[in-house]
Amino acid sequence: MLSAAWDRVQVNLHNLSINKKLLALSVFEVTEIDLLGEKRLSAVGLSGTIPVGALSIKAPRKRNELNRVVKGGSNAGT
Repeated sequence: MLSAAWDRVQVNLHNLSINKKLLALSVFEVTEIDLLGEKRLSAVGLSGTIPVGALSIKAPRKRNELNRVVKGGSNAGT
């Protein structure tokens, strides 16, 4: 559910490729990270908020390629 009164949306993900892209966004604010690994840690779970204005709702994708859900760029959504 998305409300017009919200300025940010809460996101919870457990997908490594999308997590990396979200962490690279300057507008994404992390609230919680689930880490896995001993020497080299990977963010396997990620929770945070992103401005509503950074969201883009488009036509459904023809293929389920999760790595295309979040587009990269340090200033995306600004």
